[in-house]
Amino acid sequence: MARPQKQTVDYFPHRCKSGKTMFILETRYDDKGYTFWFKLLELLGMTEGHTYQFSSNGNCEYLQAYTRTTKEQAIEILELLASLDAIDKELWNTEKIIWCDNFIDGVKDAYRNRVVDIPIKPVSSVRNKVNIGVSNVRNPQRRGEESKGEESKGEKSRVNYFELLWKEYPRKVGKGKAIKAFNQELKSKDNGYTDESFTDMLIKAVKAVKASEQWKDIRYIPHPATWLNEQRWLDEVNTPSGKTRRIL
Repeated sequence: MARPQKQTVDYFPHRCKSGKTMFILETRYDDKGYTFWFKLLELLGMTEGHTYQFSSNGNCEYLQAYTRTTKEQAIEILELLASLDAIDKELWNTEKIIWCDNFIDGVKDAYRNRVVDIPIKPVSSVRNKVNIGVSNVRNPQRRGEESKGEESKGEKSRVNYFELLWKEYPRKVGKGKAIKAFNQELKSKDNGYTDESFTDMLIKAVKAVKASEQWKDIRYIPHPATWLNEQRWLDEVNTPSGKTRRIL
């Protein structure tokens, strides 16, 4: 039987030169701040998907024991880390989920030769309730059938923006490379876009090309990573009338 592929790591980079997060933690909490931060990163490394659900009683107690803090101290430090964007502010404030983008960036090399994809930031269930204009991707049931096959709250919290795009894209090859390209585009997107609205824009672009004559033959559909890396949503497409127009 094949060994199950896990989304955990045995190590993470520890830079010698600290940034503002460590400076503030040490200034405010002395050695306890330093210990808490790196113990927290160790915990994220050991946790499946590098996503720690603090609101679970068992997880809350374990984090306190692992970092040698009280519940009040742990929450106070985590609130500070969220305010500094050291951990994801939205996931912490809405779900008490601990997620660190910088940690994921630091361990991405460990996933290069793995079959399993590198974890992607989960979308909060609160955000999932907002209609971003792609409800047919999020929930394919018709309005009168919404109760059938409804996702549980836990499953909804795991839905991520990439999977919405991946579900719509007609040529599903090279998922690992596509995830990396997608994450890079999210990081470099214009300030006028949120992650949500940017994803919505990409999905609308894919739908527009699918509706044109350009992707009728799968041979002419670029790999999703190529489409993202080359920002092909800015291309022109051929219309049925023979004219060309911008995708968006």
